[in-house]
Amino acid sequence: MTTTKKGAKSAKLDKAMNAVKAGQVVRAAELQTAGEVVAQVVEDAKKARTAKQQAAQEKRDWLRGISAEFQAQREIMEMTGAEYIPTINEMLRAYYEKQANITELNTFDQWKEKGYQVRRGEKAFLFWGKPRRKESERLTEDAERAGVTLEDATEEQIIKTKSDTDFYPLCYLFDISQCHKANA
Repeated sequence: MTTTKKGAKSAKLDKAMNAVKAGQVVRAAELQTAGEVVAQVVEDAKKARTAKQQAAQEKRDWLRGISAEFQAQREIMEMTGAEYIPTINEMLRAYYEKQANITELNTFDQWKEKGYQVRRGEKAFLFWGKPRRKESERLTEDAERAGVTLEDATEEQIIKTKSDTDFYPLCYLFDISQCHKANA
């Protein structure tokens, strides 16, 4: 759909919505146009979300790969009795220090609190965030037999559980060299 077609359909959609709000009768053709515009907007949003999810997955996969290498190195050093860096994030920091000569790392918000602003277009250094356990709720067996839904259940009819495995989110950190003092 070209921009002009999209603009024309958007104008028709606005006209149809205003007519509905005013209590006027809307023609079927206007409703069809509105439906097409809504469908296109939904499709565009799905594509954008998918692209973002794919980019995040690629970053996560890269971090998993390098973390696996560091884990293997750490295990070899442990077996040989050599001194080693204890955590994956500390190993990542040492790796980044060699690659990019970083000195002080903080999140975007931490830099903001310190009075700095991350320069536009700077790429973050990836680390693993604090592990999180997913909490879920389910019904007790008595509540299930009684046909109670989770939405209608009382606190006594709900069992809260945490997953057995941790989820490690991505943590995006920036170096001081990627920042400048924010204007007051």
